[in-house]
Amino acid sequence: MLNDHYSNQMFSFRLKDEVFKCPLNIIAIRFHDSINDYWNSKEYVVKSNVSKETFLGFLHFIEELELPQINIHNVQEFKELNQEFRNKFLNLEIERFEKEYCDSESTIKELQKNINQYDMANLEEMVSKRLDYFLINCPKLLASFDIDILYRIFFHKSRRLHDHNLAFHFIQDQLFPHEHSKSENNILEIHNIEYLLLFNSLDATKLSEEILFNQMKEQYFQNYPEYYENIPKLQISYYQHLNQKLEMFESEIEQLKTLISQQNEQIEKFNNSLKEINKNINIIIGDVEIRKEEKYSLNNIKKVEATSSTNTKIEKISKIKIDIPNNMPNSIVFQNPKEFCYLNNYSTGILSYLKEIEGNSFEPLFITCLSSYDPYDLMLPNWNGEYYSSGSGHSFLKFLFRDIISISGIILQNAQECYFQGFKILINEDEMIYSTKGEQRLNGKNKIAPILFEREFKVKSIKIIQDGISFDNHYFFGLKQIDFIKSLPSGYSFDEYFNDLLNNADKLFNNLINNEKYQKDPHLFPVRISTDYFSTEDFYSQYSQKNVFSNGENAYVDFKILHGFVVIDKYRLKKSDVAELRSWKILGSFQTHLHKIDETKWTLLSEIIDDVNSNCDCIIYPINTNKSCNIIRIQLISTWIEDDQSLVFQHLEFFGKYYPFC
Repeated sequence: MLNDHYSNQMFSFRLKDEVFKCPLNIIAIRFHDSINDYWNSKEYVVKSNVSKETFLGFLHFIEELELPQINIHNVQEFKELNQEFRNKFLNLEIERFEKEYCDSESTIKELQKNINQYDMANLEEMVSKRLDYFLINCPKLLASFDIDILYRIFFHKSRRLHDHNLAFHFIQDQLFPHEHSKSENNILEIHNIEYLLLFNSLDATKLSEEILFNQMKEQYFQNYPEYYENIPKLQISYYQHLNQKLEMFESEIEQLKTLISQQNEQIEKFNNSLKEINKNINIIIGDVEIRKEEKYSLNNIKKVEATSSTNTKIEKISKIKIDIPNNMPNSIVFQNPKEFCYLNNYSTGILSYLKEIEGNSFEPLFITCLSSYDPYDLMLPNWNGEYYSSGSGHSFLKFLFRDIISISGIILQNAQECYFQGFKILINEDEMIYSTKGEQRLNGKNKIAPILFEREFKVKSIKIIQDGISFDNHYFFGLKQIDFIKSLPSGYSFDEYFNDLLNNADKLFNNLINNEKYQKDPHLFPVRISTDYFSTEDFYSQYSQKNVFSNGENAYVDFKILHGFVVIDKYRLKKSDVAELRSWKILGSFQTHLHKIDETKWTLLSEIIDDVNSNCDCIIYPINTNKSCNIIRIQLISTWIEDDQSLVFQHLEFFGKYYPFC
């Protein structure tokens, strides 16, 4: 009732001379005593002396419950805001950042010592994998390294760098330690000239034009021609990138010209058909007049019309039979097809359409299954695979249930590495019911840890959020199984329950797997799983910001059409920069039992081997066979990275015909 009362009202925060508004119902939930005296005026003057940018980040956190990006430049302002508004989740995030910052300082200080070569290599790799973080939060400490250490970090094979502009300015600060250091000829003097070598580790396609064409070329290299070769892979790759885009645009123009020509031909055929129809109409009219003159009876006219109608139906049925797949059981009946043509990169395809017409996400019209790292397989009690998160250090797994359920605890089983350490559990979006900085029972290979909550909870959603690195110092975490304890056996103490856990606890997913309705397929459970980065939630949208990820030899992703079949003639693919696809296959099959696939019944629909490594844009690929399929597979052949077996893509959509079952 509180939310209904305040749903259309706004609350104002005044920061210095600016006013920021927030829905009053959210304020009523998020704050209690902090601004209790200000309800009548619906305005609160912020006491903290913080920047507009920081306060907007705080408001976004309050409204959307997305933790702000805390760094060394704004952490004090967020601490000041938290002292004023007292939010336990923000406080935990601040503590996490401060611990992480201390760990980062320790890493740098260790590198500054002359430690053994093995430890030095490990620390350099650690810094290279989180180079953005160190550039933002520890630039001065990073600059204290010798150039040979920096060179190994910047050129490390495991380096992860997203903000190349940030790295450029870091190098710039080492070349020009004094902002106005100029020679007598009014030319900027370069200090630490060996830092020019670091420019070659940057990628021009990820630098701003102002840096690429002004500062770098004119300012740094014109007076040092012997270093000119160190302009980042830069110019050539950048112009190659532009040429590739130009070629793609030209290809699209040619495709559009071909499409327009085909449409003009169809229009011409339609006009000819229309002329023929008009001619037939005139003949029919003449026949009617003749029949009138010959005084045909009304009954005879009705018989002629009935015969004509029957012939039309027979003609339609014969046309439908043409498209019936020869491998489909005769007992299956289907409707006329819905066609999806590719016109441009914004065209809606088959998967987007199926997702749009779903009654709800718990009654899917298609499901996506991964050969490895599939989060849905975590619900299987005897899964022989493993799930690994992204390397952000704060990844999550969110379970959304069709119905409200009761839970008393959770069971976690580790993978063979990246042992889950610190994490917190939230229910119903924002209620934290459990938090730990280190669950020691999970410190080891395939270890199982049952965790009991303080009481039974009614939940619609559960979110497990990683809080820091794993026990074996990875930013990834690995799990083999997750299940939720619905209730404890009557009369059990915790110790008794722990010792006989797997045999006696009433476990949610264990019950579902034994329900014949779900065919032992966790993708059909009344549960939807979402993750932070590697996800199958929205890959069918060309605007997806997440990645579908499967790993291993011949890694694949299956798309199962549950209530119909398709005949595809094109597909649209957008690669990912996480692991750059070079070659892959598209396979199709019509399977009688989708949950038990016959691997001998695949047909090759397409095989692509790219000559150019480009992964930034959606590209359309043709299919040259009319195979009827209710399952489509994309399978990895190779990537541009040697020995890498990662199948990763950001977007995939199919075009052609969809035949729904009756």
